[in-house]
Amino acid sequence: MRPWSVVLFLVVLVACAKKGPVENAAGGPAVATPTSTSASEEPAPPTRTEPVGKKAVPVHERVNDACELLETGQAGAAARARTMLREVVVDQPDLALGHFNLGVAHHQLGEHAEARRAYTRAVELDPTLGEAWLYLGTVQEREGRLDLAVSNFRTGIRKDPENMDLRVALVSALRRQGKLQEAIDEAKSALRLNATNLPIYNNLGLAYIELGQLDLAKFVYQKALNGVEGAGQNAFIHANLGWTYFRAGQTAEAEYYLQEAVRLDPDLVPALVYLSRIYLDNRNYEDTIPLLESALQHQPDNHGVVMNLGIAYRGMGRYAEAERMYRKALELKPSLPGPWFNMGILYGDHMKDYDRAIAALQTYTSRGGSQSALAVEYIADLEKERERSEKKRALEEDRAQREAERADRERLLMEAEQQQGSGGRDAPAEPRPTPSPSPTPSPSPWGEP
Repeated sequence: MRPWSVVLFLVVLVACAKKGPVENAAGGPAVATPTSTSASEEPAPPTRTEPVGKKAVPVHERVNDACELLETGQAGAAARARTMLREVVVDQPDLALGHFNLGVAHHQLGEHAEARRAYTRAVELDPTLGEAWLYLGTVQEREGRLDLAVSNFRTGIRKDPENMDLRVALVSALRRQGKLQEAIDEAKSALRLNATNLPIYNNLGLAYIELGQLDLAKFVYQKALNGVEGAGQNAFIHANLGWTYFRAGQTAEAEYYLQEAVRLDPDLVPALVYLSRIYLDNRNYEDTIPLLESALQHQPDNHGVVMNLGIAYRGMGRYAEAERMYRKALELKPSLPGPWFNMGILYGDHMKDYDRAIAALQTYTSRGGSQSALAVEYIADLEKERERSEKKRALEEDRAQREAERADRERLLMEAEQQQGSGGRDAPAEPRPTPSPSPTPSPSPWGEP
């Protein structure tokens, strides 16, 4: 079973930046959780309170009002903010924060092409706006344009060298490119600037894990736990340290840190999945199931979670649910044949449905499954098992038929005996024949002797 992919510790919260009364003054970004508001949800025009004299609301107030809407995360808020910010950039087209916040609104609405254009305009107007470089690169990453994202992250760092979020994004993007040594060098450079940045520690450790340098990864995470304030309450640090111990074969230590990660954040999917791996390996299906069910609630389209949950259901004898998970895995990734192998095991070993098991495994081999040789051997074993099963079933059917016939004969005999017994008691007695008198012997012609 392949391990669930190691999570990136870069969660970009698409946040707005508020504006002060002075034109082009860049305020610090406020944290706002992205909303999933539909882009097609067009709001009513914003209501403005006109001061005495009917003067227009100042631009900085309009930007801040829109920013506050974006921070709420409420349905429709991003669409309303988008309308307000479109008016701002029309009224003041050279305002970098107006374009940046408009990009945030588009970003939250899933309108990534529009967000990219707005962020690009923002950095053209104000190259020192680090968040705009960050979100521009984030959109490009989503579009699969990693080289361009890395370039923009580097440019943003040159313009805003103390922006640690940009440095985290750069290290993460380099890891995704497979440029692990570059990622390590950038992480070390960032820690020289700020030795307490936990996301940098997480990415540095992950780069070492991907290089197979597990001792260095453990050193990085333990250093963070022992020396950085707040690391003890950081679920990601615990989860990644637990995964490192798991990769090193130190299961007890791995279980401890992963359980702590789940305690700190019961919704952290990587920790749930990593801990479930330990339980699955120990055939502890009972404790595996709630972990994976929770993970599935957060990531219903996670193929690995679906597959492993099917295995856990199978281990608990919940065969219908196991089959449902395997079929869902096929729906999620039809090109991956693995679920067919698992269904073959389910049908063959557990449900004793040899025809369906053989058909599933043949489908697996026809689709080029990586364990096709093993599947062919399994099919041969199943065919033998099916033949034995059919012979056994035939013998059992013959035995059952003979038993039924014997039971019928015994029943008929018993009924006959009962009928005879009942007739002897109730029928009138037949008259007994009167014996004839013994004949008188004829006298001897010779007279008395």
